[in-house]
Amino acid sequence: KKGTPELKPVVSVTKEKVRSMILEQIVPAIIDKFPRRVEGGFTPIVWIQQDNAGPHINPDDKAFLDKVRGIDGLVIKLETQPQMSPDLNVLDLGFFNSLQSLHYKKLCQTYKDLRDNVLNAFAEYKYESLSNIFLTLQSIYNEVIKAKGGNKYKLPHRNKKKLVKEGRLPMNLSIENEALEVMIKHKSLLNKKQKEATEKEKERQMVDSVIEKASV
Repeated sequence: KKGTPELKPVVSVTKEKVRSMILEQIVPAIIDKFPRRVEGGFTPIVWIQQDNAGPHINPDDKAFLDKVRGIDGLVIKLETQPQMSPDLNVLDLGFFNSLQSLHYKKLCQTYKDLRDNVLNAFAEYKYESLSNIFLTLQSIYNEVIKAKGGNKYKLPHRNKKKLVKEGRLPMNLSIENEALEVMIKHKSLLNKKQKEATEKEKERQMVDSVIEKASV
């Protein structure tokens, strides 16, 4: 029918389209829904995390910085996750797959059906499930640290369903002692290497100075 809006897929995702989505949809939604600083409290910081896809905008994108500057009681920042690390992104880690499993249960014949099914799946998604994925993400942080930044580790399992039934599921996880020890040793090693590099640079400067005086 003439005049009826037609839903079409985005053939190519460009930097301009990504910027438009962030500025016109994501940031306004955060401003509208996220809790603000209460008097005497801290200012909440919301991080918008991207992967390393080419069309994504840089954290110092001028239009983004202008959009989020001066928001009362709220700070919004943009960051890019480390390359080749889907386990450190809560979307790739579990949210996309579980959301996909929900919308796949419904019939889909048109682009509108697909959009509506995804939106409905998002609306029906249980916050407890997303909370569990964030706990897994925090567990992976510990594993990455213990692997000294590498990816040779097994995905941790914490029997979250059992902990929920027992009322013992934590809201957040602390850094594990083993991970903390790795961090301390790594920092000590970095400090040692930095000190050695500084001493070598001083020695080089002294040698250069002696050679310069000798040549004069």
